[in-house]
Parts: sequence; structure tokens; C-alpha cells
Amino acid sequence: MRRMTIALGLTIWMAFPAWMSGVPVALAGGAASQALEVEEVALPPLGVPHYESSGTYLRVSSPSISLRVVNKVLQSSALADEKDYAALALRYERQLGKALPVEFGRYLVMPQKGLVSASSVVVSALIPVEEAYPAGVVDELWQSQTVESASGRAVAGLQALFSNPKRALSVVADRVYREVVTGKSGTDLCVQQVEGHHVTRGPPPEAFAPTAADYRYFALTPSGVAIGIPQGAVASDACGRVEVTIPYLTLQPYFNSLGRLLVSGVRRPVTFG
Repeated sequence: MRRMTIALGLTIWMAFPAWMSGVPVALAGGAASQALEVEEVALPPLGVPHYESSGTYLRVSSPSISLRVVNKVLQSSALADEKDYAALALRYERQLGKALPVEFGRYLVMPQKGLVSASSVVVSALIPVEEAYPAGVVDELWQSQTVESASGRAVAGLQALFSNPKRALSVVADRVYREVVTGKSGTDLCVQQVEGHHVTRGPPPEAFAPTAADYRYFALTPSGVAIGIPQGAVASDACGRVEVTIPYLTLQPYFNSLGRLLVSGVRRPVTFG
């Protein structure tokens, strides 16, 4: 709904043998990219009655590199998202007033190490978010942040990493569809049981449309391009949020120069937490 994605790059393309293994050469030690430390910083209070915030945003550090701009972008993105939730919560509070139950609503942000990369080239994260309201409504959503460590410029979505965005997003949509319905996304059984949905021989159904908006939550992780899909977007709310990681090898033919630059700089954090 209200997510911001930013990304940049600064490094070199990878050798073909790295793609044969499905792992960027950066992860095998072949590119001039330095892994960073990642610290979790507590979110500030929401300042809305009956609501509270919990969780963290990310801050990166290195003994040899200035990362002030990167950390400003990470902080601004996280706090803007929290502010959006606070505005919705305040509107809800004003509308219902004393009719609200006693229990609190909650905004929860839960960074996960496996969905984060951090290097002197690029910092990228796909972060689960939970928005709960006092009436019992809970939305499972995502944040995503991808920032070049050198300049802080933003990439205008996943499509900006591809030379042929239309074709590449079709590949992404097909992979996500097959992973969600029959693969390892963790929601496949739920989708089959709740939706009665099975893979067809044709293109993915409309819910998995190959548009930039449908795949706007993403991160370049050590395992591949992680795609986050909010609760209810491709299946029943009961199935929760969806995360699918697409190996770099699958998307290698479609990356443009920016995509290749970014992917070749991916590193696992030195420390996390």
C-alpha cells in the first residue's frame, strides 16, 4: 500500500561461471565490495491513543566508509511508513472514539537477516510489517529499501533493473505464481486448501499480473531477488503475506547495466541485530 523502494549500484559485472551456479560473483568473493555491519534501531512511539509501535529500522556502519546518506534514507523511509500508519490510526481513533475496545492497535516492523544485504555497493532489505487495529483487523504488509552506498539515488522500482521490463516482469510473475501455488513460499498449501487454486499451463491469473506495482516490494538478497506480496493480494487474507525469492540465474538474461552493477555488489551483513 504505502511502501518506498530505493536502490542504486556501484561495482562491476560478474563472470559467467557465477551465473551458472546461480550465485553472484560478489557472494563468492569476486567483486570489490565490502560487507557492512547492520544494526537495528528501535522505532519511536506513534503518539496515537490506543496504538503502539514495536520493532526496528536498519542502520549500517563500516570503519572505513561514510554511510551517513544511506542511513538517512533508511531512517526516512522507515519513519515515513510509520507516519502513514499513525495517520490512519488517528483517523480511526477519531471516527470510533469511545467505541474502541480497550486493547491496543499495533504497528510492528520485523527485519529478518535472510532478507537483507549490506555492502559498500548496495544496501537492500525486504521487511515484514504488521499493522493491527483495536477492532481486530490485522494487515500483513511489507517495506522494501534498496540504496546505493555511494550516492543514495533511488531506483524507480524493480523494472528499472531490466533491459526489457515487460518481458522480465512476466518471468517474475510466472515464477511467483508457481512458487505460491506449488512451490516453497510457505503459502502454497494454504492457497490450494483455501482457494482451490492450481497451476495452469497458460499465463498466471490476473492476481499475478506482470506489473511494476504488483512487485514493488523487493530486495537484492544473498539468495536472489526477494519479492514481497501483501496479504490478500494473490490469495485469501487467511494465507497471510507472501515472500518468494527468485534465483539470480533466472533473471540474469534480463538485467540491464544497473541491475548487473547492483547484483554484483550484494553481500551478507558482517553482523546483524
